[in-house]
Amino acid sequence: METKEPIKIKLSMILIIIGAIILIGILLFVRLSNSEQEIEQYYINGKHYIQQEKDRKLGISTIYKSGQVINSYTDYINMFTNNSEVLSLLQNVVNQNFFNTKSLIILEDSTNSVNGIDGHISKINIKDNIANITIKRDRDEKEYGFVRRDIIRRTYFIPIDNKQITEVNREYKFPFEIWDIINPLLMISPFIMLGIAIIRYIKTKKKLKNTTTDEDEKKKESKKALKKLIKWIVASGIWGFILESIHTITSIAYKPIIYLYPEKDKEVSVELGYKDNITISYPKYTNGWNVFAQANGNLTDLDTNKNLYSLYYESKNTYNFKIENDGFIIKRDNVSEFLENKLSILGLTDREKEEFIIYWLPILQKNKYNYIRFATIDEINKNMPLEINPNPDTLIRILMTFKGLEKPIDIAEQQLVTPERTGFVAVEWGGTEIK
Repeated sequence: METKEPIKIKLSMILIIIGAIILIGILLFVRLSNSEQEIEQYYINGKHYIQQEKDRKLGISTIYKSGQVINSYTDYINMFTNNSEVLSLLQNVVNQNFFNTKSLIILEDSTNSVNGIDGHISKINIKDNIANITIKRDRDEKEYGFVRRDIIRRTYFIPIDNKQITEVNREYKFPFEIWDIINPLLMISPFIMLGIAIIRYIKTKKKLKNTTTDEDEKKKESKKALKKLIKWIVASGIWGFILESIHTITSIAYKPIIYLYPEKDKEVSVELGYKDNITISYPKYTNGWNVFAQANGNLTDLDTNKNLYSLYYESKNTYNFKIENDGFIIKRDNVSEFLENKLSILGLTDREKEEFIIYWLPILQKNKYNYIRFATIDEINKNMPLEINPNPDTLIRILMTFKGLEKPIDIAEQQLVTPERTGFVAVEWGGTEIK
C-alpha cells in the first residue's frame, strides 16, 4: 500500500492538470475568438431591407433613441434630415399621408453575438397607447457560428395602425444558456476543491486518532495526509488564479469615446497608454490619433482626412473592477432618470449625455436592478492612461461600472463631484460590466 499511494497521488495530480489545461483551452478559444465586424440591419414592418458590414464604425444608433415613436411627418423629416439613407429606405412607406392613420415606431436592438445568441421581435402588444414589444433572444449557430462576437445592430421601422401611440416599452426573453450554469460553477470550483481537501484531511486525522496503530505509524500517515492537503491547496490556488486571469482577459471597457473642445481651432494629438489592450478603434489607432480640433467639437483626422465628432475605442481592462462599498442601486424603470441626473453632475453636456444614454440604456434595462458606480479618476488612469497634447485645461473621464442584480443590496451612496468646464475641455465616457 505504501508504495502505491504516492503513484495514485501523482496520477490524480496529472489528470487534474491535463483537465485544467483542456478546459482553459476551450474557455480561451470561446471567449477570445473575436471578429472585427459590425453588422447593421434595417427592417421595415418585419421585412429585411439592408445589411451592411462595417469595421466597428459608429452606426445609425448614434442618431436617435433606442425605442421611439413618431406621430407627425414634420418630426419624421426633422429626425432624418441628415440621414438620406434612411429617408431613401422609407420613401415608399412613409409620406405625408402616412401619419393621418399610423404611428411609426423606431426600435434599435444591439447584441454581441457570443455563441450564436441573437434576437428578433416576437410580439407587439398595444395597450393604453403604449406599444409593448417583446424581443426574443435565440440561438442560430448555423448562421452566426459558435464563437462569433460581432455586434449585430438592428434598426426596426414598424408602422402601427394607431395614431395615439405615446410610448414604447420592450422586454427581453432569453434562451437557456449553458454558460449561465458553467460560469458560476467554474468560479466556485477552487473553493469546492479546497473544501473537499480539508474534509478529507479532517476525516483522515479522526481515523488515525481512533486506530490502534503505533505512534510512529500515525505520524507517518499524518504527514502523508498533510502533504495531500498542501497539494490540493496549491492546485486549487493555481486553478483560481487561472480563472481570475481569464476573467481579467475578457473584461472589456466598452465604447469609450473622446470629445475635444479647444478654445481655438488647433492640432491635437491623443495617445492611449496600453496600446496592446485596444480591441477596437475608429479611426484605427496605430501610434495615436492626430486631429485638427475645432472649438465646436468637430474633428478632422489628419491621417485620413475624415470628419469626426469623437474618437472611439474599446479595450481590455487591466484594473479589476468589482462591487465596492459605495455606488448606486437603480431599478430598471429608473435608469434613464438616474443617468440624466448623475451625468449632469459629472459634467456632461446635453449632447454627451444623450449619446451616453442611447448606448447604455438598453443594456442596463435588461436587468431588474443595477449596481452602478462611476470609477475614480485614479482607477480610470490605471486601467487606461490617456495623454492629450496640448494638455486640456479641463479633463473629464467617466467610466461607469455596473452589474445586473435580481434584488437590491445595501451600499453607501457614492459621492460625485461636478467639474468646472473651462478653457480647452476634453471629455471621455465609457462603461464596463463587472463580471
